[in-house]
Amino acid sequence: MAYGRRTQACRAEDNKKQGRDASGRAEVSQRMEVHEYPIPQHLRLPDWDKEEAKENRAAYPVEIMKQIMESAEYPYNVLWWLIFETHIRRGEACGLDVRHINFGNSTILVRRNRVLNVVKNTKSKRGRLFSISQELLELLRPIVKDRNACV
Repeated sequence: MAYGRRTQACRAEDNKKQGRDASGRAEVSQRMEVHEYPIPQHLRLPDWDKEEAKENRAAYPVEIMKQIMESAEYPYNVLWWLIFETHIRRGEACGLDVRHINFGNSTILVRRNRVLNVVKNTKSKRGRLFSISQELLELLRPIVKDRNACV
């Protein structure tokens, strides 16, 4: 045995003495410390009403959304309707392309996002698929009729 080198048996013995496994790491019980804190007696979590949460889920009441759509001029009122119906983000709305609208299935596929002047794919490579109403689809049809898809 050369000077300064230790045998595997010596290393294993040292690891065992120091409470380490064969690879030299500390055992789980020594690496992780578990702390238990008492829950304060005065702590009371709010009651959660599932039905109330569903009713209050919208960011704006329906009446205000209708006012926004009615006050906007064409084609922006259609854009607002699209955003309110699908809940897509503003960057995703700006990144929409003609090829993302499927008139046969009444769906919109969100695949791109626009931030400032950069249009790029969304974080999820698959995209998100949204169903849209027939009324919205008919309002989108004349807007996208004569447009070419961007590549």
